[in-house]
Amino acid sequence: MDNYDALGVGRTHTEDDGDVGITRTPGGGVVILPVAVRRLRGEALEVASRIQSVAAEIGSLQDYLAEGVAHGRDLGLSWGVIGWSVGTTGEAARQRWGDR
Repeated sequence: MDNYDALGVGRTHTEDDGDVGITRTPGGGVVILPVAVRRLRGEALEVASRIQSVAAEIGSLQDYLAEGVAHGRDLGLSWGVIGWSVGTTGEAARQRWGDR
């Protein structure tokens, strides 16, 4: 297999590691997919890469939100205020973040 450093833009490269394929997209991104779907090419591969990037960003933001909720609770914010702030009820907020 080629070394990733030697990959040029526009080339597709797959390296199998167990059941996961690591693929360089034509646009220069990297996408990690189950080997069973490694035949994705072109726009489909780019979309899969963007989905993974957005999902990772959302995960980070959810962690940041949980930290904010914990800090708010430490400062005495009610579950009602927290719930209202995130667009839900206080009870739903308490159920989501109350045991942390």
